[in-house]
Amino acid sequence: MNPRSKSKSPLKERIREAVHGEILSAAERVFGASGLGAAKMEEIATAAGVSVGTLYNHFADREALLTALLDTRRAELLDMLDDVVEQMKSEPFPAQLGRFIGTTVEHLGQHRPLFAMLIEEELHSGRGRLRGKPALRELTARCQRLVEQGLKQGALRKQDAAVYPALLMGFIRGVFAQAMHEDTLRLSPELVQAMVRTFLEGAGARA
Repeated sequence: MNPRSKSKSPLKERIREAVHGEILSAAERVFGASGLGAAKMEEIATAAGVSVGTLYNHFADREALLTALLDTRRAELLDMLDDVVEQMKSEPFPAQLGRFIGTTVEHLGQHRPLFAMLIEEELHSGRGRLRGKPALRELTARCQRLVEQGLKQGALRKQDAAVYPALLMGFIRGVFAQAMHEDTLRLSPELVQAMVRTFLEGAGARA
C-alpha cells in the first residue's frame, strides 16, 4: 500500500463528512421551503453546491436523505438532553426541568420549518406517524430519566409518576405545535418559565 494514500485517508474522510453535513443542511432548507413531498433532489444538490451525482453518492434517494436528516437532528437533541440530565442532576428539580424544556424548545426553534412540517405530516399521514415514532420513544425515555430526578428529590408526587414522562413529552410537543401556528405564542425564556410553572403547579387557581 502506498503510505501517502493511507495518510490522505483521514483528510478524504473529513472532506466527505463536510460534504455530507452541507447536504443535510441544504436538504433542511429545501424541505422547509418546498415541503417534504415537493422537494427535489436536484434542488437540494444546487443548494448544497454539489452535483446530482455527488448527492446520490451520499444518499440513494430522497427518502434516505430525509431519514438521515431526521436521525441527525434527533441525535443532536438527544445528546444535549443526556448532557442536561447528567450535568444538572445535583441541581433543584425546577432548574433541571427548566433547562430540559429550554434545551428542547431551543433546538426545535432552530429547526422550526423542519419540525413544523413533521408535526403536520404526523397529523395527516400514517407515514408521518411511523416516521416520528423513534424520536417520540427516545425523547420520552429522556423525560423518564428527568422525572426520576424529580421523584428522588420529592418534587413530584409518587402516586402519579407513571403518567409524568408522557405528560411532559406531550406538553412540549403540544406547545411547540401551537407556537407554529400562532404568532402570539413565541418560543422564548418566558414561555419556558410558564411551562415549568404549569407542569409543577398545575393550571388550577390557587386559593
